[in-house]
Amino acid sequence: MKASKGWAHLIGLGVLLLAASATTMAQTTYRWDDVDGQTHYSDTPPPAGATNVKVIKDRGFDSYDSYDFEEGAPSASTPSYVEQEARFQERQAKKAEQQAEAEKERLAAAERKKNCDLARSNYNTVSVGGRITRINEAGEREYMSDEEIERATAEARRTMEQWCDN
Repeated sequence: MKASKGWAHLIGLGVLLLAASATTMAQTTYRWDDVDGQTHYSDTPPPAGATNVKVIKDRGFDSYDSYDFEEGAPSASTPSYVEQEARFQERQAKKAEQQAEAEKERLAAAERKKNCDLARSNYNTVSVGGRITRINEAGEREYMSDEEIERATAEARRTMEQWCDN
């Protein structure tokens, strides 16, 4: 009978230790240095003169706020992997769209520059003066009259103004 009484005390002591360790683990622990430079650990906030204060919080028992027990999954404040993947795909699609738009703008600018260069070249050709020739529908070379040169110069100037910024 005496042996069973010893076991009962031992089991009671074990239960007490388990309960004490569970409550200790759930508490916030503070670390600080006092004025003498000694480091202290405590579950109460440090005194006013403490330096190098750090809060050590155990996340084992009191971090249930981010877990939804009814659903068995993280709460709405934490996005799921599916939501994270969807957001990532949206960002990738937006980035691809922006890149396509930038490429479209780059091609349009290159086309505009090419047309501007051609218009300037044409204007320089017809505005130089002197005798200017062109090839007619029959494939023959013919000289342009002064009036035709003036019309071609005006047309070249309008084309150049259309395609060139300055």
